[in-house]
Amino acid sequence: MKKNKAEVEFLSLLEKFFTSYLPISINASPNTIDSYKCAFRLLFQYLNEEAGIDSGRITFETLNFDLLTKFSDWLAATRKNSRTTIKQRIGSLSSFAEYAQNRNLEAGYIFRNSLRKILKKSFRRVKGKQRCAFTRQELEIFFSLPDVSDKIGWRDIVLLVTMYASGARAQEICDLTMRDVAYDSNGNAILTLTGKGEKSRRVKITADATEMLNKYIAYRKIENQLTRHVFSSQRNEQMSISCVEEIFAKYEKRS
Repeated sequence: MKKNKAEVEFLSLLEKFFTSYLPISINASPNTIDSYKCAFRLLFQYLNEEAGIDSGRITFETLNFDLLTKFSDWLAATRKNSRTTIKQRIGSLSSFAEYAQNRNLEAGYIFRNSLRKILKKSFRRVKGKQRCAFTRQELEIFFSLPDVSDKIGWRDIVLLVTMYASGARAQEICDLTMRDVAYDSNGNAILTLTGKGEKSRRVKITADATEMLNKYIAYRKIENQLTRHVFSSQRNEQMSISCVEEIFAKYEKRS
């Protein structure tokens, strides 16, 4: 069946968003682009499997408030995504909606306005909410959950311990390469973490965390490969922020 003008326009703008706007116009990082692509893959999955809509025939009018609200609910109920991850997914869609509206005001308006309503309704910040901290006992429980006999569980525990020991943000741990791992005179690892604004800081981690990290690096056989990322996902050599968030959410739920 031949696509109509509205369907062609949506897919054309989406293609330009990923091939031109993100990598060239705003120089988005590969992790950011992967995160945006993941949001759209999930949206297309929801449309095909749950809403009975062919993802190849989407128009901006299709993506109304009711459908997008159900998509957000599906992420929570079926995909078991955390509030943070869902907000990130909706935010990725919102970036494209803004891009689309700037190129076709009428076409992108419904889509963008619907996403704004969802973010305002479901993710309103709570004033005075304090950041929580784990107790020692809670940390022991949290770190005991990954199955270290499984390669994914082994990766997860090393990642969690390294992040806790260094205070690394998700993006910083995703970007960590072997070039960023050095050692002091006592053999403790010193990690060079690159954060927002490309600002770097050096953080020394404990002997126990260093020992665990060294064993993982040896297990992956990447000691002398300076450009390799320390942590990878099952499909990609570099882990994405959303993957790190899902790891935390998985063990948080179990604990």
